[in-house]
Amino acid sequence: MVMRKIKITLASDDGVATAACSELLDRHAAIEVVASLDDLTGHGAWLAMAQSDVLLIDESLLSRGGFEPLNMLLSTYPEVHCLLILESTCENKALWALMQGVRGVLTIREIRPLLIRAITEIVAGEIWAPRTLMQPIRRDLREVDDGSYAYCHPERIKEWVKWH
Repeated sequence: MVMRKIKITLASDDGVATAACSELLDRHAAIEVVASLDDLTGHGAWLAMAQSDVLLIDESLLSRGGFEPLNMLLSTYPEVHCLLILESTCENKALWALMQGVRGVLTIREIRPLLIRAITEIVAGEIWAPRTLMQPIRRDLREVDDGSYAYCHPERIKEWVKWH
């Protein structure tokens, strides 16, 4: 039985996460990188998403352009799973991203040991996030049911979320 390759689009502004990810992805036979993007607003982003199973995006791109272009792509292509690479652990950024439709969150330090496993899990329908993040999500959704927890601390995510 031949397994279908997982098709991935890489999106990065600074290249640090992309370089680390590209090296790992190129060595994995079950993964095919279909595009590398430095912007989510162009025609190329829409074409790449139409061919992809996973969008692997780093925080630096969100810092530059805000979350809105990613949100538009994710709502247009709900079958594409998004994995966000954060520069460092930030609970509020990770929670907010998950509530916006991102399927997984990793830090740059976790790329080498966990990237392939995280991709495999999110393609299988799982959410990839540290266990410590899931408790506040469950608690807040039960209490408020509107995802307002992340909005309580906008100063922690303001550098890449454009508030409208």
